[in-house]
Amino acid sequence: MKAKILASMMLLSGIGAWVWTACDKISEDETRISVDLPEWQGKYVVLEDFTGVGCTNCPDAANIAHGLQTLMGDRIIVVELHAATEALAPLTTPRVEGEVNLVSADATTYAAYWQVVGLPAGLINRKQAPGETLARGRWRGQAISVYGEVPVATIEATASLSGSTISVSANGLFPQAYKDSGDIRVVTMILEDGFSVTQVVSGEEQAGYVHNHVLRRTIDAWGVKVLDGVPSDSTVFDYAGTVGVDPNWNTANLSVAVMLCNGETREILNATKVGLNQ
Repeated sequence: MKAKILASMMLLSGIGAWVWTACDKISEDETRISVDLPEWQGKYVVLEDFTGVGCTNCPDAANIAHGLQTLMGDRIIVVELHAATEALAPLTTPRVEGEVNLVSADATTYAAYWQVVGLPAGLINRKQAPGETLARGRWRGQAISVYGEVPVATIEATASLSGSTISVSANGLFPQAYKDSGDIRVVTMILEDGFSVTQVVSGEEQAGYVHNHVLRRTIDAWGVKVLDGVPSDSTVFDYAGTVGVDPNWNTANLSVAVMLCNGETREILNATKVGLNQ
């Protein structure tokens, strides 16, 4: 069954105007809105959005991400990555002294690996090689393509908060033999919503701009190994990990994204996102 997206077309119709006036040229086939969403096969879409408070086009990218969330619901996981590499620091430094700094060490690690030199830039399920991040005009098409893929594995997870410790557990199954090389890892991300900061929007500083699903910390940036070799059919995996809560985090606004990854290529094979049982 295909899900019609007429409502989404109305939501995205306003985006077209600024797409054509943005700095980077976007071809017609990259901005075309698909009429139908493919039947979902069980694979979650993960959009990692490299962004910054000093990036004038980043709010446009956030609007595209929001449109995809409206279209795909909880079958897409959006992660905001605020990095402080040499190239990006001018765009990610807080605009007002004393405002919260959204930069994280893990986001900086990812930006360095994927060689991000300008914002906004995106990854869809980490299918992109270093230096090949996606311009925002390509996010929708790539996300819809992944949405229709049959996943090579399932993953389920739970997360709970006890005192100042978040505990995460996950398990899943490779129903068929996995054909690619590389060990299998689980990457766990702690995300936080509701940051009201000063953001550059269309070249002007705007107070009170809200950032959501911001990466605060991972349990391990490149993941914890759960399978050493290539999984055969009916291979199961289990994972458990913990991470300490920073005193500055608002635990009511936290969620946990758990991603099953190829440790060699970094590709996200499947993922899930859960709230905290407190």
